[in-house]
Amino acid sequence: MIKADLGESAASVVERWLDAAILLHGVMSSGAEANFELGYRINVDATRSLLNALAAICPKVLVLYASSEAVYGNPVPKRGVTEADISTPELSYGCQKIICETFINDYTRRGLINGFSFWFPTISIRPGKLSAAVTSFLSGIIREPLVSIKPYCAGFENRG
Repeated sequence: MIKADLGESAASVVERWLDAAILLHGVMSSGAEANFELGYRINVDATRSLLNALAAICPKVLVLYASSEAVYGNPVPKRGVTEADISTPELSYGCQKIICETFINDYTRRGLINGFSFWFPTISIRPGKLSAAVTSFLSGIIREPLVSIKPYCAGFENRG
């Protein structure tokens, strides 16, 4: 395992032999909203630093970027998302994700990488305690009963 601050030393985690890079790092939704500077430093600055390192060390490498449906704001399109859907993020996290999607598109257009963005509606069953993600409660609903813990669901505390 490599541990590095991607904003400071992205090149230290990139190897010439890479065929692909899957970018899953980031400060999640409500965490990025709560700490504006940290959200932009990790979600935007570190991503751009990593893209620059990949382009310099592994030109045209396949890059898969995990974005979020947060780029669409509310309501999220009910049907399949197409190029006709307009991004209207309502939180810093969604803004940060659309900025990085734009980086991916521009670096790909210029032939520096071969990048694709994809959107997760949510990540369920995160390990450990509740995180700063807006959807963290979903993990608890599924994970906690598996270990005989009553799940915490905000707004449902007094329901039988």
